Amino acid sequence: MAAQGTELDSTFTYPPPHHQFMMQATPNLITSTPSQYVQQSISPTNQSGVPFWAQELLNNVQQLTYRTVEINNKLEELQQDVRPKIHNIQDNITVLRSEMSQISLETKHISEKTEKLESTILQMEDAYIQLKEDMVNIKARSMSNNLIFTNIPEDQNENPLDTEKKVRWFMVEIMKLPAKMVSEFQLERVNRFGDRRKSPRKICVQFLNRKDKDEVRYNAKVLKDTNHFVYEQFPTEIEDQRRKLVKVMKQKRLEEPGIKMKLVYNKLYINGSEYKA
Repeated sequence: MAAQGTELDSTFTYPPPHHQFMMQATPNLITSTPSQYVQQSISPTNQSGVPFWAQELLNNVQQLTYRTVEINNKLEELQQDVRPKIHNIQDNITVLRSEMSQISLETKHISEKTEKLESTILQMEDAYIQLKEDMVNIKARSMSNNLIFTNIPEDQNENPLDTEKKVRWFMVEIMKLPAKMVSEFQLERVNRFGDRRKSPRKICVQFLNRKDKDEVRYNAKVLKDTNHFVYEQFPTEIEDQRRKLVKVMKQKRLEEPGIKMKLVYNKLYINGSEYKA
């Protein structure tokens, strides 16, 4: 090919350019006589006898060939440069998929452990609630023979023995219990409690016999129109529940004056049925 340096055959007769091409290329060569037109329509040639337009066309083809080879070389270089990167990306994708699979497996294990942990926490919460209830019940049983007395005068240096004498006097003189009965009450412990700045403090009396304690409690109705109160001692948790139920009792009495209600421990019974909040 001419693009590769091969010389053209000088004896080869090239066809003349197309008439339209010549009209555009050499408009000034056209004359009024046919002979002149034929003579001047012949394209000029180079030293090899090749028309300039043909040589120019061959040069363009040669440049296009060089350009094509250059592009192919660059494409090959680009492929050689990109190919390892593509392989690297593919390897990274494979590693990433493996890591994602491992993460998914670990996430599944974590989820299973979390479910077990949540179940354990719920069990511990239930056990804690049950333990708390058991402790309240134990405290309540330890207080089952206790009564609280209020507004009994307190001396400045009063000792437990003096307090017991005042309680027995209160049972006889204020509560109108038989003196002989009161003298026979076996009291395990009698003590004041609460803030010393708030005198007189309350008195907690622990009876040895439940029967004696109930006898005093039943007779507490005589204190209705006084500033004295005698009531059972309960744990704080039970006291809070009873306080709420007392409010319910007051509201029910306003709504139904003749309603029958009874507060037992931490349960309220209305007309024989347990009240549910």
